[in-house]
Amino acid sequence: MKVMVLVGSYPPQQCGVGDFSYKLVNNFNDASTEIVVLANIDWSVKNIIAIVKEINFNRPDIIHIQYPSLGFGFSLVPQILSIIYPTIVTIHEVSQSHWIRKLSLMPFSFRSKLIFTNPFEFAYYKKLYPWVRKKSKIIPIGSNIELEQQIGLEDKNVVNIIYFGQIRPEKGLEEIANLSNMISEHKINYKIIIMGQLLTQFNDYYNKIFPLFDHSVIEWKLNLAEKDVSAVLSENLICYLPFPDGASARRGSLFAALQNNMLVFSTKGLQTTLNIEQSIVIVNTATEMLNILSSTDKEVYINIYKSKKTDIEAFNKSVDWSEIASQHLQLYSKISIN
Repeated sequence: MKVMVLVGSYPPQQCGVGDFSYKLVNNFNDASTEIVVLANIDWSVKNIIAIVKEINFNRPDIIHIQYPSLGFGFSLVPQILSIIYPTIVTIHEVSQSHWIRKLSLMPFSFRSKLIFTNPFEFAYYKKLYPWVRKKSKIIPIGSNIELEQQIGLEDKNVVNIIYFGQIRPEKGLEEIANLSNMISEHKINYKIIIMGQLLTQFNDYYNKIFPLFDHSVIEWKLNLAEKDVSAVLSENLICYLPFPDGASARRGSLFAALQNNMLVFSTKGLQTTLNIEQSIVIVNTATEMLNILSSTDKEVYINIYKSKKTDIEAFNKSVDWSEIASQHLQLYSKISIN
């Protein structure tokens, strides 16, 4: 069986969906499955004939589109391909999309088998396009940053507060700025490490929020290699992720922190499932986080983590890459375009 994965951006290009696709492809260990990736090309409509020729040349049994992705931009080529060919389309985001993007998701409902990464996004799409109910499947995402070194709880640093994720709007960085100012004002012995990707299209946002931080308690670690990101996560215990819409199965940075045995403090929202809530500590404002930092020592942090360890391990198992890849292979085995 030959599977052709179509994704707008793919490593070394920076894109969360591209990182997901890379992990998925590299966890297919079925010798009978050949994977071909089509990515990092001109996805404009003017190039569609060349794209169709490439697909036909490869003669895949399965075409799997990962959507949206930065490289696709506003191109409608993925939608056109989903009408030309029977395809599988993983729709990574619906609820947070602009209304034009939501409208552009309609063509995928006509002929494609659809995958959603969590029940909330599936339910949202179903409200828009209810006829998809019988041809959709939920398969979770996994962590793009896997555990590379096991460090005991007693040896983890509890003075650093780690924020991890793309430097862009709607990630909660404003609350991180608030916390940095309160830590400085109250003179408590913590440092915030902000770690993540800064893409060029978000430079204006970065320049806008940069002055909001008290940089005496901030260390920036941007665009690190995966192994270096994993090292920082595994060496530290405390992770603060104040997502404006709450911790959810859409958040790869949350998965990465839990995978690296961190005690995660995050917000609760409509998409916060019970298994996520049980795996983290809910804090909804920077003020709440400051109160915890001001009154908690290393032993208490460790005991909190131990109390959640069973839930964290169960959650990590549910989003294990080998299981995610296996679910995809099971779906592929039921579909063929030839």
